[in-house]
Amino acid sequence: MLGLELFSLPFADINATFQQKVDLVPAMRFGRYKVFFKTSSATGCYLPDHSHRNGSAVHATYHDPPLVFDLHNDPGESTPLDVDKDLPSGVLDQIHKEYLVRQFLTAHALAIVWW
Repeated sequence: MLGLELFSLPFADINATFQQKVDLVPAMRFGRYKVFFKTSSATGCYLPDHSHRNGSAVHATYHDPPLVFDLHNDPGESTPLDVDKDLPSGVLDQIHKEYLVRQFLTAHALAIVWW
């Protein structure tokens, strides 16, 4: 018989901070929009003296409200929308609801258990 069981991963703490939750799903696509809750920038692979860098120097920025790009009008994601002016009414609320679903699905893995 095949059974399905949902199990919580250790980092899926309901009391987790905003940053801990955003680390699960830093960005997502929502219809015509690309939404970033976290962006990162890394330094180059080589130091000025041409020695190799280990690549671990990353700076993270958390966005609340998120950065939202309209991929129909800005496919290069060069200019984020002003979420208060440029998004149709209710879209930001819909994005947040979908984001919560994606966080839940990411934090809770679906395991197939045979017994």
